Amino acid sequence: MPAPTSHTATVNGATIHYVTWGRAGARPVVLLHGLRAYGEWFAPLGEALADRCYVIAPDLRGRNLSAWAKDGDYTVEAYNHDLAGLAQHLKLARFALGGHSLGAAIVARYAAEHPDQIAALMLFDGSPEPDPRGRGRIMDEVKRTPVDGFPDWASAEAFLRTIHTRASDAHIKTRLRCMLKEEGGGLKWRIDRACTTPKIGTPEQYWGSLRAIKCPTLHLRGAESDLLTAEVHERMAAATPNGEKIVIPGAAHMVIEDNEAAVVNAAKDFLERQYLKAKAA
Repeated sequence: MPAPTSHTATVNGATIHYVTWGRAGARPVVLLHGLRAYGEWFAPLGEALADRCYVIAPDLRGRNLSAWAKDGDYTVEAYNHDLAGLAQHLKLARFALGGHSLGAAIVARYAAEHPDQIAALMLFDGSPEPDPRGRGRIMDEVKRTPVDGFPDWASAEAFLRTIHTRASDAHIKTRLRCMLKEEGGGLKWRIDRACTTPKIGTPEQYWGSLRAIKCPTLHLRGAESDLLTAEVHERMAAATPNGEKIVIPGAAHMVIEDNEAAVVNAAKDFLERQYLKAKAA
């Protein structure tokens, strides 16, 4: 599988790290990860699209190799400001955009506010009305995460496996590398704890963004998701003028970790129909 290429850009005065798959100049696809992740979370999709697209996946501010927000601003508005700056840096005039969870909230707002830029949109298990079960689980996981890190890699892996119970060894290996670093005789977090409280805006803002989106939109839900309910999923697809929905079997909220093949196939099919063929036609 093609390995990603690492890059950095100065965006709004701060360093944003991003990884890419494919050839610069091919059809661009930008992917934004969720609350406690990193650009390489989308590696299975980046690898699968590399022969036809230029896939760009940034580390959101406060994560992995991107700078932490000096002002502590981890709102959807701040993330969108970074996304606009990255698109300008890369000279992206029109592109496909996708996001998981928090990333879905960010890209939904961006697509609504930049209709001329976004040709197709993918929302991976994001919700304007998060199920209390999932929200509670996330807050519990954040609460029990050791603030000071871990004494060694084995203890770090053991802890992460209590959260990412379905993740493959490859996903866990990448997560360890992108979320932790060796420092002071132990392991310290690469993620700013200040960014681990979700700030997706109000439900009204999120629904308003969905209704304003002009491009074809794929709403993807894990069949066992504890964050996006089937009822909200249905309403989201109906709210976007060109929306379609798909349910991924055997997957909970961390869809690409839980059923990698099904997520990749669904995204490839959507992009082929609504983005890649659309221009050729």
